[in-house]
Amino acid sequence: MVTKAEVIERVSRETCQKLEVYVELLTKWNRAINLVSKSTLENVWERHIADSLQVMDMAPNSGQWVDLGSGGGLPGLVVAAASSESSRDRQVTLVESDSRKCAFMAAAANAMDLDVTIQRRRIEETDAKTYDIISARALAPLSDLLELALPYRNEKTVCIFPKGEKADLEMAAAQRNWVVSFDTRQSMTDPLAKIFRIQEYSRVV
Repeated sequence: MVTKAEVIERVSRETCQKLEVYVELLTKWNRAINLVSKSTLENVWERHIADSLQVMDMAPNSGQWVDLGSGGGLPGLVVAAASSESSRDRQVTLVESDSRKCAFMAAAANAMDLDVTIQRRRIEETDAKTYDIISARALAPLSDLLELALPYRNEKTVCIFPKGEKADLEMAAAQRNWVVSFDTRQSMTDPLAKIFRIQEYSRVV
């Protein structure tokens, strides 16, 4: 398990300050809105911040990034915070249908001094735009994620989907419906979890 100290060590002082602000607001707002499981707040740096940073590590260093079903802004706001203080040139869009969660993300982005786009709408109601990077964390089974991501893709889009202990089962299920070319990385925050990096996929004919 990655420790908070290890997380802090890998980001700049400015990014760490932004993330501290985020964690403080997440803890405060979570009392009224279910942004993350209450049981994970004690280990928020290890369970959520580190997990979001490793998603970012698998992405290209630049491009338009859309985070689908952002919820409490994970990984989207963490990606935006880390990218704003580095050489990475990423423009982050967060898509979420819950108005209260969007309100939280807007408040957090403002407090963190982040330039992000927050879209309050269902994922299926696409903005008729494609993105270079697509992420989604704890949103839906992998086969469903591939369906949801389809309208947001172009031929160069990279999808990054972290999955838990049933990652291999989800990929096997997805391959019944999709032909998928993917790379896999073992999660640093959960020995049973994996992250899928998918660039090419198509429906099974």
